[in-house]
Formats: sequence, structure tokens, C-alpha cells
Amino acid sequence: MFAGQRRPATPESEEYAIIGKLLEVWLRDGPYGPIVDGVTNIRLEGKIVHFELGRIKESEQELLAVAGFLITNDVR
Repeated sequence: MFAGQRRPATPESEEYAIIGKLLEVWLRDGPYGPIVDGVTNIRLEGKIVHFELGRIKESEQELLAVAGFLITNDVR
């Protein structure tokens, strides 16, 4: 292959492109990125930790599920 040429599309490369597109919202520049991509500034050493999830809309079920997973994983 010459520089600048693309490889022919394969079923695997098309699948990877679809997965990449689905994950874009979770990247740092995406709408949900600041929650999952980067360094945290939340300290979890206290006896009681409170997470306010009330601003997550009902239509954002994926975000709510990921937030729940991250909270459970980090607190555990």
C-alpha cells in the first residue's frame, strides 16, 4: 500500500467503525466524557459519601447506568 491509501473495508473494520461511533459520546470531548474520561477530583475517604444524580434526565438511561456502575465500583 502507498502512503495515503486506505485498506479495503472488511466486515471487522466496519464493525470497529460502528463501535467507535457508539463510544464517541463517552470520549473526553463528548457529552458524557467529563464523567468517565479523565482524572477524578472526588474523595471517597469519608464515612458518608453523597452523589447527586437528580440532574440526569430520565431519557439518559445509559448515562445513569454508567454513573451507577462507576459509583459502585469506586466506593467498593
